[in-house]
Amino acid sequence: MNIFPPKDCSWIKDSFRKKAVIFASFLVLINLSDIVAQSSNEATSFEKSLISTSEKKSEKALRKLTKVLKSDAKSNFNKTLLLATKNNWTLQKTLSDGRTMALQGIDDAENPIYYITHGQISPSACTRTNSLYAGGSLGVSLSGATSVVKNKLGLWDGGLVRSTHQELGFSRITQVDSPPYLNEHTTHLAGILIGTGVNKQARGMAYGGSLKVWDFGDDVSEMAFAAKSLLVSNHSYGVLAGWVFNPDRNGIVFRDDNLKWEWWGDTTISKTEDYRFGFYDKKSSDIDKIAYNAPYYLIVKSADNKRTENGPPAGTPYYFRNTNVKSTVSRNKNDSFDTIPMDGNAKNIITVGAIDGGDVVPTKPTDIKMSAYSSWGPTDDGRIKPDIVGTGDGILSASSNSDDAYTTLSGTSVAAPNVAGSLLLLQEFYARKNYGFTMRSSTLKGLALHSANEAGTTQGPDYQFGWGLLNTERAAQIIDNKDQNHFISESLLYQNSTNTVQVIASGKSPITATICWTDPEATATEAKAINLNNRKPKLINDLDIRISDGTTISYPWVLNPDAPSLGATQGDNFRDNIEQIYIEKPVIGKIYTITVNHKGSLLKGDIQYYALIISGVSSTPCQLSASIASAGNTSLCKGAVKLLTNSGTNLSYVWSWNGQKIPLSNANSYHPKVAGNYTVTITQGKCSATSPAMIVENAQTPIISSDNGSNICNANINLSVKNLTGTGIKYQWLRNNTNISKATNATLNISETGNYTIKTTQNSCTATSLPFTTTSLGSSIVTKPSTGRYLLISGRSTIIQAVVTDNLPYTFQWFKDGVKIPNATQASVNTSQAGKYTVQMTLGKCTSTSGAVEFVKINNARVMTFDDFMQDADLEALTLSPNPTNEWLKIQYSSKQNLSTEPSIEIINPLGMNILSDKLEKIQENTFTKEINVKSLSTGMYFVRIIDGERVLVKKFIRGE
Repeated sequence: MNIFPPKDCSWIKDSFRKKAVIFASFLVLINLSDIVAQSSNEATSFEKSLISTSEKKSEKALRKLTKVLKSDAKSNFNKTLLLATKNNWTLQKTLSDGRTMALQGIDDAENPIYYITHGQISPSACTRTNSLYAGGSLGVSLSGATSVVKNKLGLWDGGLVRSTHQELGFSRITQVDSPPYLNEHTTHLAGILIGTGVNKQARGMAYGGSLKVWDFGDDVSEMAFAAKSLLVSNHSYGVLAGWVFNPDRNGIVFRDDNLKWEWWGDTTISKTEDYRFGFYDKKSSDIDKIAYNAPYYLIVKSADNKRTENGPPAGTPYYFRNTNVKSTVSRNKNDSFDTIPMDGNAKNIITVGAIDGGDVVPTKPTDIKMSAYSSWGPTDDGRIKPDIVGTGDGILSASSNSDDAYTTLSGTSVAAPNVAGSLLLLQEFYARKNYGFTMRSSTLKGLALHSANEAGTTQGPDYQFGWGLLNTERAAQIIDNKDQNHFISESLLYQNSTNTVQVIASGKSPITATICWTDPEATATEAKAINLNNRKPKLINDLDIRISDGTTISYPWVLNPDAPSLGATQGDNFRDNIEQIYIEKPVIGKIYTITVNHKGSLLKGDIQYYALIISGVSSTPCQLSASIASAGNTSLCKGAVKLLTNSGTNLSYVWSWNGQKIPLSNANSYHPKVAGNYTVTITQGKCSATSPAMIVENAQTPIISSDNGSNICNANINLSVKNLTGTGIKYQWLRNNTNISKATNATLNISETGNYTIKTTQNSCTATSLPFTTTSLGSSIVTKPSTGRYLLISGRSTIIQAVVTDNLPYTFQWFKDGVKIPNATQASVNTSQAGKYTVQMTLGKCTSTSGAVEFVKINNARVMTFDDFMQDADLEALTLSPNPTNEWLKIQYSSKQNLSTEPSIEIINPLGMNILSDKLEKIQENTFTKEINVKSLSTGMYFVRIIDGERVLVKKFIRGE
């Protein structure tokens, strides 16, 4: 029986619509060849290995992961679909309290897995993110609008964002997939991330930024595919676990809320607690693998709001999961530690808890108040979760109800985007200070945790607040380092090696040293009773940090998962992929030696990147400075490049390329063979200094420009090369990667569409431009949705968008049934009426009209009852072909009697909704047929119902890939 019957049509969607077509391509680790345009045959073996090792291993690992995820997802999808049909499980629904739940798959015991959004229980001031805004205390004027972070913020959530909201703006939201209806929760989170601030109280963290949005179906495969192009993404949802209050359950006793409780544990594993709290499952492992192979992508996850969901009074009946099976057996409450479910326990993400807001910006630990609902750690293996907390109390943001509507929500769901949007600004600031380079995700995570405000009753991390409350201002100050009190580095630890840094206590603050690394994925724990709260560490590469003052060695913070309420002590941390040492009262001016090494063997190539952040020290402990000069040119195309630095007595040298140390580069000069940013660190005794970067350039990459845009209409286009300097340049034009005969000048006149590139050679250096794509105006008119026939439920509206291939100044005019729509002159139009819609696009003297997008309105959508499925046993009279189908479905029916009217036909979706009604067409005596285009339907199972007088036949068909 379906215990979540839909009350309306607003969330009818097959949440598996993408699982059968999971990504055919996949991300690769940020491609070093994009940074290093070319390497000569004379490049050192080290430089070649830097280019090849990371990308080749990542490409191989991710290709393998692609196949595994695709195979697993298809298998799980098929099983889930069968069980969902058999047991009448709800696929997707918005609960009456506003949360969105959706069936995502089944676990090892074939129990349903549902995702549910974590909402419903001025954040920038509390986390001091507003210090980075124009007029803020740091004077840096950041908003997330610069090109280095543009379109690199992602959001996965329960549905469609109202992109026309005045806080968002259609041009700043990219809805990557196509959920059918607006979602309040998703729109609210989008506002927290990038809300413009039309209402000043609703200004988002990165209020000038842009946002890519997906619904949370197939999130892992989509994250993997998108990871290369993202810096930060937000995920404020999770699986249903433990006690769950279902407001839409009908109690037997009038208004008896106790009968709305469900327990989602698995009694074959534990009869008292839900094993999924603290559990490292396959999804956790997959997410860690994605993060490891996309080292600049940081995933932000809400911790969940479980501590106020604790079930009915003892002895009161409740239900098991989504069934009508009752029980009165006592189960554990969710009101304390170990209440973060499943993928919130991944190692390489930031899991965010929520604090109550207040009228005062927190300045001391007692100002930071834990919310009543925020879930606590530890993970089963004892790692520190949540990682950090953000503001989660009464956050005002955009609502999906109208373009100027707002709503207030609370929970870890809104605390997560408070953190995620702030982290994007830190990437923006870091890039401003570091030649446009962004931080690795491990550096960003380490910096956020290193700089967090202390929270709780004891010093150090805990299983309630994690490392404390996000302090974006302090993190930015560490990046800026105006007071010369901090140190940030991204380093590489080799197998069986030890890295050493010597610093001097500045006396401006305690010494705090943090290392953080993106750890290889661990094997998922098998869901068995023997593995309940399994303490076996999930850490793969166990790095260690120590600080010595010559007599005493200081150790990092550690927590005891078997006594989770106790404060942190100092010792050997063998659980977490972040370690921090805190020396409260260092001796001013004293030299401290920081070492980083590892236990056992390093997996994944015998190397491990890690971030080191230090505060309370002199970054340059003595009067020593380093600089780089060029002995001639710095362009590889002009001949050999030689870099020089300081020379003197007892100096040692280490050169670095793009932040990575070059082995055996121990002279005061270096001959680069590969383009990039070079620095040198010089050391004299216990003093060291690192130079500013010297940029070594490769061949000048040509850029193609056009005198008439990219659309070929009534005139040819002249292409030319811009940005090149110097003499002796040779040119070769190509169309669709094929040389164009005799096209060897700097300009080219074209009349055909295609992808044009130009290859240039100068001083034996060759470079190729990015493609310049030309189209005819007609071929560039693509609509979303595409040309075709679609269903439109009465009372709903939809957006039709013209998608153009370039940024030229087109003008638009929309038509309905061939009649101009007044004032419909934008790239999109919102309609709630049936009809055929076209758009006319004009560029200069070129005008073209798109194909028609037709909407057919459904005025009588209703839910079928059991009686509707009573049918004649003679199903051979009804044939459906092909079945499965991805476009046209042919229906043929043979009647037993002569009919005066054509039989009725209905298409029914998996939730029992009548989504299309029509008549069959007579082709001969007692034989009827109809062809229906089902291309617009989501992937999944549907029913065809024929009504022939008193005879009713029902047959299912599959809308396939």
